[in-house]
Amino acid sequence: MADPGSLSLFRGISIGSLITGAGVWTGVIGLFGIILRSRVPMRKLKLDADTKLIDALGKRVDKLETDISDQRVYYETKIDRIEALNDARERIARHELNNVKMRLRALVMLLKRLPDPPPMLKEILADIEAMEAEQALTEAAEKGAQAGAKIAATIIPSA
Repeated sequence: MADPGSLSLFRGISIGSLITGAGVWTGVIGLFGIILRSRVPMRKLKLDADTKLIDALGKRVDKLETDISDQRVYYETKIDRIEALNDARERIARHELNNVKMRLRALVMLLKRLPDPPPMLKEILADIEAMEAEQALTEAAEKGAQAGAKIAATIIPSA
């Protein structure tokens, strides 16, 4: 039986235990309510943070795209200048080479017309003319290969 000096509602359960239990449950329910009420503001804060992050990343991507575009223009212009310079140098070299070839042909022509040529000169001149003819064929093949490569480069874009 219960102690006559203690207050109890039910057998073995004191009023103090009921009050303590009710206090604990009130605290648990109150804490649960606080958590539920704070979810909406926390969700809004997270959504705002996500939105700010997305905006910041979008601005960074835009800046990077602009920078890449500026660099592409810069380097394309630089490449165009280098190609123009190389084309000019190539034209000058080709012109100088043609002048040298013309002088060699003129020298061969003059040596053929000598009134009293040295004994081996006709053979040497024939060898020089054969070498020049062979070189002309090689140059023609190289020019054809270069033209074919240029055509292929315009038809098949590089990856």
